Amino acid sequence: MKRAALLVLVLAVALVVVPGTAAFACSCAAPPVADQVTRADLVVLGTVGEPAGDGTVVTYPVEVTVAFKGTPPRTVEVRSPRDGASCGLEVVPGREYLLFATDRGGALEAGLCGGTAPASAELQAGVVAVTGAGHPPVRTPGPPASGTAPSARSSGRSVGAAHAPGPLGQRLGAGVLSLAGIGTLAAAAAAVLLVRRRRL
Repeated sequence: MKRAALLVLVLAVALVVVPGTAAFACSCAAPPVADQVTRADLVVLGTVGEPAGDGTVVTYPVEVTVAFKGTPPRTVEVRSPRDGASCGLEVVPGREYLLFATDRGGALEAGLCGGTAPASAELQAGVVAVTGAGHPPVRTPGPPASGTAPSARSSGRSVGAAHAPGPLGQRLGAGVLSLAGIGTLAAAAAAVLLVRRRRL
């Protein structure tokens, strides 16, 4: 009698615990690749780095090799639930994946049910069939090299304006011309006086 009661108790506990555990597991269907591409805002081939964050959501850095949808920079950050039980990404840092991410208010997010998977030739062919050949990530402009002189356009002045004399230079130039004119007149007057003296 005691054994029967114990067995009933064990079965009751199992019925309570097992459904509760299953309820926390992530379950999702696998739609066609074309549907996954359509739903995603960003589809890239890239290498996933070590996750950062100590909460229920972590952030993965991804070094993009090829972009099939979207125009990402060389490195993007993707948020995801911490583990697969919470429908988070199940990835190994350092490996290459085809990443499907959505834009949520300016932040990229990806999950277990979004289509992200190891970069197999079959999966990549399915993506290319929808998007066409991919393209390299966008290069972000770097700072100008040290010691580089600013161009005339960037300084707001043309090359001719840079060499044009200022007001002081214009005044000095006018003064020089005036002195030259006075000197010429004085020389002419002296020549006339000299000719008259010779005639006398």
